[in-house]
Parts: sequence; structure tokens; C-alpha cells
Amino acid sequence: MACGLGLASPAAASAASRGATYLFVAPSGTGKDCTSISPCALRTAQADIEADRTAKGHRVVQLAGGTYRLASALTFGSADSGRPGAPVSYQAAPGQTPVLSGGQAITGWKLHDRTRDIYVASVPKGFKTRQLYVDGQRAVLANEDAGTALGTMKQTATGYTVSNRAIDHWSDPKGLDFSYPSQGQDPASTSGTWTDSFCGVAAVAGRTVTMDEPCYKNATTNPTPVVGLPAFVENAYALLSGPGQFYVDSAAGRIYYRPSAGQDMAEASVVAPLAQSLLRVRSARDLQFIGLTFEYATWTPSTSEGVVDTQANELQTTDYAQASLMPSDVSFSHCNHVLFERNTLTHLGGAALSFDGGGGLNVVIGNTITDVSGTGINIGDGDSYTSPPVHMESGDVVEDNVVHDVAVEYQGGAGIFAGWVTNTTIDHNDVSDVPWVGISLGWGWNSAPTAMANNHIDDNVVEDALDSSIFDGGAIYVNNGQRASGHSTIRGNYVLGDPLPYGAIYLDSGASNYDVADNVVSQTSTNWVYLQTGPNPASNNTVEDNFSNASAMVPGNSTNTVTQNETGLKTEPAAAQAITAAAGLQAPYAHLAPADADLSSGTPAFSSSSASSAYAAAEANDGNALSGWISASGDSHPYWETDLGASRSLASIAILLPLGSDVAAERRNFEVWVSNSEAMTPGHFTLACRQGPDPVPYGSSFECALPLGPWRYVALVKTDGQPFALAEVRIFGN
Repeated sequence: MACGLGLASPAAASAASRGATYLFVAPSGTGKDCTSISPCALRTAQADIEADRTAKGHRVVQLAGGTYRLASALTFGSADSGRPGAPVSYQAAPGQTPVLSGGQAITGWKLHDRTRDIYVASVPKGFKTRQLYVDGQRAVLANEDAGTALGTMKQTATGYTVSNRAIDHWSDPKGLDFSYPSQGQDPASTSGTWTDSFCGVAAVAGRTVTMDEPCYKNATTNPTPVVGLPAFVENAYALLSGPGQFYVDSAAGRIYYRPSAGQDMAEASVVAPLAQSLLRVRSARDLQFIGLTFEYATWTPSTSEGVVDTQANELQTTDYAQASLMPSDVSFSHCNHVLFERNTLTHLGGAALSFDGGGGLNVVIGNTITDVSGTGINIGDGDSYTSPPVHMESGDVVEDNVVHDVAVEYQGGAGIFAGWVTNTTIDHNDVSDVPWVGISLGWGWNSAPTAMANNHIDDNVVEDALDSSIFDGGAIYVNNGQRASGHSTIRGNYVLGDPLPYGAIYLDSGASNYDVADNVVSQTSTNWVYLQTGPNPASNNTVEDNFSNASAMVPGNSTNTVTQNETGLKTEPAAAQAITAAAGLQAPYAHLAPADADLSSGTPAFSSSSASSAYAAAEANDGNALSGWISASGDSHPYWETDLGASRSLASIAILLPLGSDVAAERRNFEVWVSNSEAMTPGHFTLACRQGPDPVPYGSSFECALPLGPWRYVALVKTDGQPFALAEVRIFGN
């Protein structure tokens, strides 16, 4: 497909490189030679490219392996462009891994509070980051359940009144953030259940909390998200409530951390991302970035604006008709004929990768994107809800990429998002473990139904989308109309896992002129397809020749054609198996596929008791996070257990805790056990991990690595005799 757009395929690029002009760079490169014997610095080679505007052939900047430290983003503009048929390439040396890093090592850790096991290290005054990584694992910004930290809360026009006056005596209360995953705890606030927002605190006086503006006004008065009470409070020293949490006292130049079990701060590798961006390209063409790793960048939102997520990490401004995408740490704007291939993007604090501004014919292929705070890949603008941009992104190809564990901090993000776009192809990608939508396309909510056309979401694998408390979405989600003269397609995709309301394949407001065909939807317990009804319905769509284990669906209005679909299947027929086999990564990129899958979905489950048949043990691993298991009243030793059917090599467990009534006692003092004996008596199980007396934040999830196996049985055991409740348990392994 890349060849058809005038960009070289990997084999063609390799052949072209043999006749190319090379500049050689290395992390320790000096001087101006830029030869293999005397490599130069990366920015020196870039300056050489910019200075030589008469060059006609393919020019290659070859990066040796090692870490290239970036205090700020590498920036490229029109002067860095290649020419048609003669691109400029920045690519890894054969067999080597160049890493472009915006991180800084934090050393010199000392025990600060023995009772709470808090360590401290010095950093420069003014130091700011929202992420920290210890031994390669993401730490969590200090936080605590809002009810625990604040007591009884009442919402006001400017903030909240709280019953716990202790907040008034915390250091730097103005640094506090109130967080609203899935719009917060207030059950009366039904808008924004697909969003994750936070606003900062402007002032605390006694029991009165005044919030930052315009963030609070945007979050409470615009149609979305209309937040209620916060779910948890974060970013204060007093909130270092559990292992794996950190806090930065920017004014004092100190960073604090509570180690997780087994971490030795004398030996641990600790990295804080400081760069706000790693690569920023504007108005360039015929550029290639191949085989590079981009890691460790942060994003520090505006104090006054906070993060008011309207959808897909589109951030609300005071003018509701306008929004702006969360910044990406690798971004291309107004660019054409760019090849971004076989790169790795990880440990990032904003979105990962974006192409917008009205460019086109760009190819994003064979990349791995993981451990990202926001959306994985953004294509096209979404700034206006009412009208498309003057220049729309067109002809981009997003193909054979692996996107998993993204939107881990701002959970309203998507795996892959395309806004106002035309002629865009999103195919053969592997998207998994996303808190909201796997693949999202379209913008505008029927405001300009003739703007978009010929867009395709084909042959992808989407697994375990909506794996959080966020809901109202689908594994594949589209909105707004496509031109009838250029039908768009959702074809040949394999969707695995339950995406919650409203459907695995969801055609939302105004979605029109889509052909939805030859898809396989497996292990879903809600609607396999949902076509929006109401005043702004999905119209003129054709849904045919699809396969699903579920029978439930919503066909929408009479202008839609829904026919010849095979549903309610117990086993997949040969035609469905062929679709499943063809979906996802193609052969040259198959090795990039993540090894771990959810092994516990639908396996036999047992429990010490159940509150009723509606809350049976099987409800906690049925793929539906809106159902769940609850122990019976009076059960003094609650536990839940599953049998994986055979001993398996396990990697990790993720536990979603129920929404609705907020019972902090259900979210603390429990352990995860693994065993090869169904009778988990002392001596017959291994303790994998535990949650102590501090509750898991409301609306959040509990995750931990599991010890090397293999293991057949996994149990969750309450240790304090209090009630236990689980929304969904996912056990990952291979």
C-alpha cells in the first residue's frame, strides 16, 4: 500500500539506500565530518541537510545505537524536506537501536519517613513532571480516594465544601488536582461517561475549596463532561497513600516516592521525563523516520485549563464549539509524503503520534506504541465540532501498527483516532488494552455530512477495548456522515472482548454511508453492532455478512440495511475463521504482536459466597465490567477464584472495581494468590501481590505483575473480613 502512495516500501527503501548519500551520527558524535569513522551529532547532520538545497538524490542520516538526550524537541520544517523520489531519511544503523530520550535519571535517594516508607531525592527547583518510571515501570502520581481525603463533599458554583478540614493544612494545596474519571462520583451527572478529566485547586480556606478557572466552568457548564463530585484527589505530599506513588515538590526541589514491594532505592533505576515533546515536524515533505525509539516525554497541562476531556482527548476550551487535541510527543503538521516506519514510542506523557493540519499521503506502518498517557495515534483535526477545517488530512495510511496500553493516564483517549479526514486507511493494526475506544473515526456530529468520504477501518484486531470504568463507546466507533459518492468501510475486523455500552461496532450520531461487512465479534455480552437512534441517527448504512457470538444489536432507523449476519454463534464457521486469520498484522510485521492475552475470560469461576444470583462469581470474568461479583453479607472470609483450565505462563492481572455506590472498604486489604492446587490452603499457594489498608482510588483499577509460573488457579482473597466486590478480572499471559 505504501508503494501505491509513492513512498518506498521497506525493500525498495533498502535498495534505494544503496545509492544514497549518507551522514553518520552517534550520541557522542562531534565535529562536522559526519562519516562512519568520525560521526557527528544529530543536529549537525540536520543542519547539513538544511544547508544543501541543491542535493537531488536520496539522503540518509544514519543513527548509531545508544541514547540521544533531548532537553527539548527536535524540530523540522520545510528546509528539512526531501524531493519526490528523493526523500531524506533518518534511520537506525543496521542492527542497532537509537533512542531519542527526554528523560533524566533521578539518583541520590534517601529514606525520608521510615513509618510511611517514603524516600526523597533532590531535583532542581522548578522541576515539573507528571510521570516517573522506576525500573521501567510507570509510577502513579500521589492520590487518594476523594471521600477518604476530603470527607463529605458538596458541589458549589465555584468548587466544593468538604467536611475534612485537614486539607487546609496540607503543603501547597494549590497544587492539588481533583480527578473525574467517567465524570466523577455524582450519579446525577450522566454526561461525560466516556471522558476522564481533572481540574486544579485555586485556593483552600477552611472547608471551602475553590477550583481553577476556566477549567471548572468548562467542566461543569458545557454539555460535556458536566462533572459532579471528584473520584479522587491527587498531587500532594499528604496523598502518598500507597506503594508505587510519587510527588514532586517543585518549589522546594524535592521528589518523593513510596517503593513498591521488592524495590531497593539504592539499586533502582529512576527516570523522570522532562522534555515536553521529542519530535515536532511542520510543513515538511518526503521525510522518513525508520527504526527509532522515542521515549520519556511529559506533558504538563495549563494550571488554569486543566484537562477537560470532551471525547478522545479533545480538550475543551471556553468556546464550546472549539477544542484542541492533547499534544503529541511526536507530531507532524501540514506534512506530505512522510514515512514513519518500525519505530517504538513508549513512556510518554501526552498523546504519542499525530498527523494533522491538512497534509496527506503519509504512511504510519509497523510501529509499536505502548505505555502512553493519552491517545496512541491521532490522524486529522478535531478542533471544531461544527465544521471541518479548510484543509483536511487526506490519504494517510495507518497500517500494521501495534498499539496497546495507551491512554493509561487520560483514560478518555483512543488507541487510534481519526477526526476530520478523507481517503484515510486504518488497516491491519493490532490494538489492545485501551480504557476507551480501540479505533475511532469521524468528527462533527452530523454538522457537515458531505465533508468526509472514502475512509476505511479494515482488517484490524481490536482486543479488550473499554477495559476501565469509562464507558459509552465501542471497540470500533465512528460518527458523522460520509459522502454517499465515496462510501466508507468497516470490514474484515476481528473484535475480541466486551466493549460495554453501546456496541462492539458503534455507529454514533449522524454516521452514514458506511458498509459494515465481514467482521467477527467474539466474546461480547452486549450489542455486537449499535446504530444510533434518536434525533441525530445513523442512516443509510449497510450491515451484512458479519459474525458474532452475541445476538443483541440495535439496527437504527429504516434507512439502514441489516441483513445476512450470523449471530448467536457457539463456534465460528469457516468463513469467520478465515476473517479472523486474515485480520491484524501482516507477515512482515507479525513479530511485533504482543504476546499476552486475557486468559480468564469465561473460565470457570468460584467464590466463597454471592450476594445473589445476579452477583455470581461468573459475573466477574464474563467480559462485562457493568456486571460483577459481590460477596454475601456476613461472609467473614470472602474470596473469588478461577480455574484457567491448565497451567499457563502468566504475566499480570488487572482488576476493575465496581462503580455506583462508593464503598471504600471493598477496595482495600486484599491479596492475589496463584497456585496449581484448587485447594488454596497454606503451603499450596503463592502470594502474588496485595493491596494494603489504603483503598484503590474510586473508578480506578488494581494491576500487578504475577510471579513466574506456570499457574492454573488464581484467587483474590479479602484479608480484613469486610465485603468484597469485583467488576471484572483479567489475567494476562500466553
